[in-house]
Amino acid sequence: MEELIAEKSDWEEQKKESNMTWDSVDKEIFEILYQKTALVSDLQVQKNKKEVLLRQRDSLIQRVNKGKSRYAELETKILAGEELCKKHAASQESR
Repeated sequence: MEELIAEKSDWEEQKKESNMTWDSVDKEIFEILYQKTALVSDLQVQKNKKEVLLRQRDSLIQRVNKGKSRYAELETKILAGEELCKKHAASQESR
């Protein structure tokens, strides 16, 4: 009879340890899932930031290209104006 009581006691102890083990496994699983969710969320935020930065970069590139084009136009007009001034000055001197 004592053997049965001892065996039952051992079995109950193993059952408690097993339940504690499963509880700890469940906790680890929930911790991992929580971390995964946080990482996925952070990854999405980073992807969104990247998209915004790429759009801003493209916008800046367009503005720079327009500025360069405008600068080239103005430079051409300035050179043409300087040439006209030289011609006018030369015609004034020849008079």
